[in-house]
Amino acid sequence: MLDTISQLVLDGIGGFALPYLVGRVVTGVFFVFSGYHKLTNAERRAALVATLRDCNIPFVSLMQCVVPGLEFAGALGVVWPAEPLQR
Repeated sequence: MLDTISQLVLDGIGGFALPYLVGRVVTGVFFVFSGYHKLTNAERRAALVATLRDCNIPFVSLMQCVVPGLEFAGALGVVWPAEPLQR
């Protein structure tokens, strides 16, 4: 079952590659904007810091930059893949 799903995702069938690409780009763009706003918007940063403190996460001052930075950078990798999709 998992082998079949991975073949569909990696190889595509007919028109499957385009919806997969659109879903990938939409998800990546969402997380790019989310990470960007957590880095630049004071209210979003304050909410992130409050959440980190409520969850007893150590090194809050470091994590308030690392978490949205990784979210932003990781989403850029989702939006612009290293290799183009093949047909």
